[in-house]
Amino acid sequence: MSNYVQKYYEEIFLSELENAYYAGLISQSDKFITYVKSRQDISNFYVMNLSVLADSFEDVYYDMTDVYLSDKVAHATGDDLDDIGDRVGCKRPLDSYAQCPITFSFSLPSSVSVPIPAGVIVSDGASIVYQTIEDVTVPAGADRITIQAQATDLGPSKRVLANSLTKIETDWLSSGNSNLGLGNITCTNLTSSSGGSYYYDDPEYRDLILEWRKENIRGTEEAYNKYFANLDGLDSYKLIPNWDGSGTLKIVLDPGTSFQLNQVYDDIRSGVCQMPEDITLFAPEPINLTVYAKCNVDIDLLNPYSDVEKESIQSRIEDAVYNYIEGNTMEFTGLGIGEDFIPYQLGVFIHEQVPELKNITFTSNDSKADPNAPISITDEQQARINPENIKIIME
Repeated sequence: MSNYVQKYYEEIFLSELENAYYAGLISQSDKFITYVKSRQDISNFYVMNLSVLADSFEDVYYDMTDVYLSDKVAHATGDDLDDIGDRVGCKRPLDSYAQCPITFSFSLPSSVSVPIPAGVIVSDGASIVYQTIEDVTVPAGADRITIQAQATDLGPSKRVLANSLTKIETDWLSSGNSNLGLGNITCTNLTSSSGGSYYYDDPEYRDLILEWRKENIRGTEEAYNKYFANLDGLDSYKLIPNWDGSGTLKIVLDPGTSFQLNQVYDDIRSGVCQMPEDITLFAPEPINLTVYAKCNVDIDLLNPYSDVEKESIQSRIEDAVYNYIEGNTMEFTGLGIGEDFIPYQLGVFIHEQVPELKNITFTSNDSKADPNAPISITDEQQARINPENIKIIME
């Protein structure tokens, strides 16, 4: 099979036709094959049978080609690609779990240390359920504590916006049932959840398989990439080698919660890096942006939008700006670690989300600043924005 080449109808048919001609099974006229090749009308039952067989053989060749390519990384897809990955010990990264920290608040400060084991269930009161994944102890005198929680189901559909998880489902901790001496207990997630990504598609998985040898060598960049491909609760990351000029590897994680930083540090030290290595982990430094813009939706319209319609469009534009930078729970991940803020790209994104937009002009409250100039974001930083720093004026 190493020299396998797919054949097609015309090649198969003409080859069999010539074999039949030289074997004396069809007309011995010198012009007969020429007539057939030039698509002349030939009333010959044997030739018609050859044509039917050639068409059938072509179908068989298509099946043989599928089998031949199914074992080659560059061409395999779906289950065939999974089989290749299984053979080399590089399984496809599946959907991951979304995570977020949950802040529990107490109306009575604790008089003694109170242990809270992992497994506390919280929800949005509907279909989204999270469960705490770390054991904590509430210090004496504390009136709140933050605990990392993870969605109980896989995938991006379980991401939530800030302040969505406000119902405690675990009876022994819920208000009215708790005997911990903490009074009324409430909870919320002060930030949106992170992670909860889709499984690797075929092109992403193919690239991972092609690097499988390096992935199994501890300390290589590919080994780190494979580890982070399977990490729950992660939005993005950056590897910065030789950070301090003496071999330190700096890893910047988004969102970089304390739980995540500790988990990643322990995992990497035990299963990814070569010992000993100097590794330091940080959350990205936030670069807070402001976006001022004048928008026009009436150009070329005979009947301009009403004030009410413009208010609705303005709100959608503001949402698009926020989603471009911060992301939301489903479609958009926002700007990742080290991604520059480019106003032109933001304008394109807004138009895709709000097709009524005809023109946008970015402005600034700083006379010395160019509102259309890109803002450079280093690999240790991440662009952020608060809704109150988005100012859209409809012209």
